[in-house]
Order: sequence, then structure tokens, then C-alpha cells
Amino acid sequence: MKRYLLLPLVFLASCAPALQHVQGTASTLTFSEAGLTFTNGDSEAALKVVVAVDGGTTTDRRCAPPAQGIRVCRLGDVPANTAAPVIALVGQLGDANATWRTPAGKLRAIVGTK
Repeated sequence: MKRYLLLPLVFLASCAPALQHVQGTASTLTFSEAGLTFTNGDSEAALKVVVAVDGGTTTDRRCAPPAQGIRVCRLGDVPANTAAPVIALVGQLGDANATWRTPAGKLRAIVGTK
């Protein structure tokens, strides 16, 4: 039964690179030993960036206490071709995703890569 519940998630995760290509974004969300880094690789600002993280602990003031295991971190606006300060996380990290708006108001989303 669990296999059938996880199958759609695996499928969606495998589509993440294609989704980034379709959306036309060069931005990334990368796991490292230091934590998570959102890099805006686009030629325009990423507005109101929000990162949702499954697992891990942090004292970063940009992150709210977890609700049902999911921690939400508000990074604010990230200028074009720059990286937001690293979200320092420790412990067992699951998945993460980032969402933001373009200056034209379009919603963008990416999945973190390990």
C-alpha cells in the first residue's frame, strides 16, 4: 500500500528538472553540509522566496517552527544571479522545495537537489 502512495511523489520528483526547463528558470535549491542554499540564476529578481523543508533543525530567524514536520523559511527577495544566505540546518533532512514570484507576477517552484 505504501508503495502506491509513494509512487506519485517519485514521479513528481523525477519531473522536477523538466519542470524547471518548462518554466524557464535557472534557479537552484541545493543541499550541502552547511544547509540549504537558494541560488537565483535568472536574469530577474526572485520575489518573496519561500522554502519548505522536511526535517532538520535550525535556529535561523527566517524559519518558522515546524508544523507537522515541515519547516517554512521566508527568504524575501533574492536579486538576479545571486544566492540567498545559507539556511543552516542540522539533522536528518528529507526533501525541500522553493517557491517565488517573478516581477511579472508568475509563480515559480523548484525541488531541492541533494
